[in-house]
Amino acid sequence: MFASMDLNASPLPEDDEDAYDRHVEQYSAPEEHVESAVEILRREREERRKKLKKDKPDDQPVHVSQPQILDHFYQNRNPKFYDKSRIPPGWLGCPSVGQEIGCIIPSKTPLGESYNDCVPPGKRYSFKQVIHQQRVLGRKLGLVIDLTNTSRYYQTTDLKKEGIKHVKIQCRGRDAVPDNLSVNTFVYEVSQFLLRQKSKKYILVHCTHGHNRTGYMIVHYLMRSQSISVSQAIKIFSEARPPGIYKPDYIDALYAFYHEKRPEMVVCPPTPEWKRSSDLDLNGEAVPDDDGDGDGDDGESLTALPENHETDGTELIISHCLMGKWPFCERWKMLEKEVIVPRNYERHNIYQSRNPYYRYDLEPFRVRRKDFWLLSTVNKVLKEFIPNLSHEADGLIFQGWDDPYVPRTHEGLLKWKYASMNSVDFLFEIDSDGHEHLFLFERGKKKLMEGNKVEFIGDVSDPPSFSGKIIVWAGSR
Repeated sequence: MFASMDLNASPLPEDDEDAYDRHVEQYSAPEEHVESAVEILRREREERRKKLKKDKPDDQPVHVSQPQILDHFYQNRNPKFYDKSRIPPGWLGCPSVGQEIGCIIPSKTPLGESYNDCVPPGKRYSFKQVIHQQRVLGRKLGLVIDLTNTSRYYQTTDLKKEGIKHVKIQCRGRDAVPDNLSVNTFVYEVSQFLLRQKSKKYILVHCTHGHNRTGYMIVHYLMRSQSISVSQAIKIFSEARPPGIYKPDYIDALYAFYHEKRPEMVVCPPTPEWKRSSDLDLNGEAVPDDDGDGDGDDGESLTALPENHETDGTELIISHCLMGKWPFCERWKMLEKEVIVPRNYERHNIYQSRNPYYRYDLEPFRVRRKDFWLLSTVNKVLKEFIPNLSHEADGLIFQGWDDPYVPRTHEGLLKWKYASMNSVDFLFEIDSDGHEHLFLFERGKKKLMEGNKVEFIGDVSDPPSFSGKIIVWAGSR
């Protein structure tokens, strides 16, 4: 659950407000055609796509090799501009290692020395630290199993020097649990290592954060090597590596694979705070990761949402997907990926063209994704952000991270207001007999407020003129 505010404007200028005149020399308005709105939308979209793919001789070349991207989110998402030294989201706050499970040690991924400039000294966790820490605990590593979907986190040089075997089982971190071949490979490697070792050595298993993929694989191994239930195996891992597996689809897949019914008492733990806070900063910027299907590793973040964030009664469709049923986190990120980033990127390329085919500065609307904040930042938002707004903010709205879109009034949405700004809307009506009535709307139905009446203050000489209108009672005002 997160907090936000009723924001209708940003205190800072938006990228969309960038002056266009300095980028354009000439522009000729296109001829008007008798087309439907849908036809116009499709035609313009197709024209933009075609013109971005080819350069005309009379156009200034579009430099796409190193463009000045207006949104750093896109720059991180595009492999051409990817910063290979950037630490994975949530890594700093994630506990480094869990307790041993037999000879298996669950861990987050160690990071090579190339990341030292991005990691404070007290937070560094490379294989040199891993090997040293385990030796202090009386454990000698013999095998490392890497489940990440990237090879950028570290080199295996330190492992080879110590005679530690490294096995790479590449698993996607999003949209799908590890496939059966990957699970079988993991169980085989662990079993063969334990069978062949002459002295006791340990196995370090890691994905990016050491929870979902790591837990999924270890639970599979426990199920195939011991006579226990899925619930017991999940509990063993969660006790060794709190909070355990926190992705519901991973837990459901384990019960389905072993044909066990998931007990009602087994509840998926919430996303850890270090993971939630990693995906967003105070300014609402999403932080991507390349480990997985383009969007991070083990979980999602929680955000806060301003009031009137989506048009009532409207379903949003992007990439042929009906997004109304998606959890809020997915809808919010999809807006960035499919709307904000493409618009910024295209606008930048158009600015470099002598004969632009589209004028963003002439759009009769603005496109902006409002900001979101973690619940833990409420104090900072109230004391630092709200006082600097260019308009009055009357309170905060708390939005559930996994909630689907609810059209019209969301009865489960909590709004907090400053006491001085609390207000109640009433419907005022005067019947044919001249009697005044007040109504509240409760779940879409009019509710008569019996025994209450309106007392007009000031120069109100014609109360019947207010009949059928909404009047506002404002707390102490």
